[in-house]
Amino acid sequence: MSLTGCASQIGGLAPVGGDTRTGVRNAVIDVLLDKGIDVLVAPKCTEADTGYSCKGSTTDGKEIIATGSNDDDPKIVIVVGGGEPIFTGTMQGVLDAAAQATS
Repeated sequence: MSLTGCASQIGGLAPVGGDTRTGVRNAVIDVLLDKGIDVLVAPKCTEADTGYSCKGSTTDGKEIIATGSNDDDPKIVIVVGGGEPIFTGTMQGVLDAAAQATS
């Protein structure tokens, strides 16, 4: 069986499984790609009582830090190097936008 011509359908698949931590990680990666940030180490996310914390690095050695709150739709804040946030928004908003962009 051939997958020729299916690239757009495959590209449009959104994550359908996993936990909130996975959703936060996917949203962080989507934001980094959207902002054109070259990632060396993809953010790894951990969960705590108050929310989520993700850490990775860019190809030019800057640290990527993302945090997410523990509410129904985690809000994420992403900081790359310099300490200034590059994005603040909701996980689901990011995932929805990424899914629409590929359809």
